[in-house]
Amino acid sequence: MRCELRVLAADATGAETLLALGTWRPVLGEEDAWRYLEATPLAPLEARHVRVRVEVASTLPGVAAVDLVQLGERWSVDGNPPRRVGANYVGRYASPLFPGADPAPADAQDRWRNWRWTAPPACDGAYAGFAHDPDCSTSGGCVRANGRRDLAISTVGGADLLPLVGAYDSRDPAVLAYHVDLARAAGLDHFVYDWQGHVLAQQTVAQGRDPLNEQTFQALMDVAEADGRDFKVAVMYEPKVHFLGWVAGEPTLADKVAGIVEDLTWLVQHQRARRAALRREGRLVIFLFRDESCTPDGGQCLDEAAWAQVAQAVTAATGEELCLVGDLVPGAGSPMEGVARWRLVDRAFLVHRTFADARTGVPTAPAPSLASLEQHARDVHAVGAAWAAQDDARRVHVALVWPGFDDSGVAGWGAPNVIGEDGAPLCVRVADDFAGAFYPTTVASALDSGASWVQVCTWNDWNEDTQLEPAWLAGAADGLRGAAALPAGMRAHVFGRLLATQQWVADFKGVALDPRDIAVVARDYLAAAAGAGGVAYD
Repeated sequence: MRCELRVLAADATGAETLLALGTWRPVLGEEDAWRYLEATPLAPLEARHVRVRVEVASTLPGVAAVDLVQLGERWSVDGNPPRRVGANYVGRYASPLFPGADPAPADAQDRWRNWRWTAPPACDGAYAGFAHDPDCSTSGGCVRANGRRDLAISTVGGADLLPLVGAYDSRDPAVLAYHVDLARAAGLDHFVYDWQGHVLAQQTVAQGRDPLNEQTFQALMDVAEADGRDFKVAVMYEPKVHFLGWVAGEPTLADKVAGIVEDLTWLVQHQRARRAALRREGRLVIFLFRDESCTPDGGQCLDEAAWAQVAQAVTAATGEELCLVGDLVPGAGSPMEGVARWRLVDRAFLVHRTFADARTGVPTAPAPSLASLEQHARDVHAVGAAWAAQDDARRVHVALVWPGFDDSGVAGWGAPNVIGEDGAPLCVRVADDFAGAFYPTTVASALDSGASWVQVCTWNDWNEDTQLEPAWLAGAADGLRGAAALPAGMRAHVFGRLLATQQWVADFKGVALDPRDIAVVARDYLAAAAGAGGVAYD
């Protein structure tokens, strides 16, 4: 049994020549799996040829499905469009309104997950000014001045920085479909899901809690493949869960590496038959967040040798090779094929450059300059581009762009991040928007780097104000449900970042995208959520 990929060229008489041939003979265990098949050149394409035909012939039982066909020279194709754009996606929000939610969660934090953040900043454990609690049974201040729930989102820009569709549950298939369809309307090709691994999910289940992160991931994969959608999903894996003590019972570095191998082995097995799984030349694409993760004391760290061990072990267990994309420039012996430098913040362009100023909401003088952001973005992109250029046939530079940054809604996540201008730790980071120039500045730098893959940080990380997802404004939802055209100011608030993204993506790819499609997706979701069987989040 075999499957053949044939590339044929016909001349004006209709006579065909076999230009290239690729053959796959599956072995046991490869059924129901996607396979990257590349044809070997046999004859040249000549001036007399007037038509090229690609044919897939199979003697295998069942149906042979084709996801994408590309023509080009060797090393010029990798099973993906020549230019692609993705966005990082987080699945960490819960709501008691979701029908699948735990009816008796352990506490308010479990009921809302990351919509709620009440931990104080590490710089001042007695300060509660950055706390946000949407749960009215535990907080008298559970709503904002606009009457909406007080979610763990910055209020620096006002009370209206909230999701258009309310405090949704990340597992809701209707919400996920709304997000995927919005992303497609904006020209995006994939999401990179923030994944914390299967080992932690199993531990969470053993504790009697919902494994929200894994449940959302599986629901997102289902939605990406449903209804004929052509959309991909990769993961951004966080090995830190094994180094910060989130996973119990891993005292040694070898134990932690074994936990990472278990996570990635499960991932490969889970994604093997998934059409929506993002691959490059047949290898499952896995982004790594902080691939140099260490224990808090710095005594145990991941390095190139450890990642090489992980990659070899996963291949031995699954028979599949990985396309690992790190956020550090790989060194000698590294198995990384790509780099996506996650360096979104620099003190130079922050509004508050001391914690004392952040706590009082007073900008640090003098105000930061746009030039500081321009320089930072250039430096981030130049390093990744230079590394990839050393072997542009094998390596890929994924240039990151980000619309802004503000983690005051989660008190800087409770940890010191950088040192402030006063020499003390700076916990909370609020970037200057530079009158709307922040996002286009990072985009321009990424495109100038020559990258063919661009990643937006992020689709829906409301906790750090990097989201593209449409925002709430009084009257906007009612107007959309009524099929009204929103006034320009309202449209800019609700869809501004997404419309800006659609415009630069269209230019980058050289395609036509219609801004009206974005509002249509939002209108359809809001109408369905308000109807029978829908979930209208508050």
